[in-house]
Amino acid sequence: MDDRARRVWLRLGGNLREQGLLTILDRDLFGILCTHLGRWAQIQEELQGAPLLLEGAKHPLLIESRQLAESIRKLAGEFGLGPAARARALALAGGRAEDKPTLAEILFDGTT
Repeated sequence: MDDRARRVWLRLGGNLREQGLLTILDRDLFGILCTHLGRWAQIQEELQGAPLLLEGAKHPLLIESRQLAESIRKLAGEFGLGPAARARALALAGGRAEDKPTLAEILFDGTT
């Protein structure tokens, strides 16, 4: 996981864990979401000021950005990211963060 993905993990992971929406079982899927979000942000920076068409075709980064955005939208829903998805996820999760592993435990397989 690169720096951008780690920053996303730290930004979102704690809140999701506290809400009971992130467990040790979700680590790999959440890692994919974080990696996709980090790459999407990187592409947005690279596209700043770049032509959106190259030799009459869409810029390859624009295509990748669109694909990542669709993947992010689907994965984000799995973690209750978005008002409707969050309401559904919280209803299903029931309960609070007590007796749940810490974010560090989830990230590092319980070895802190």
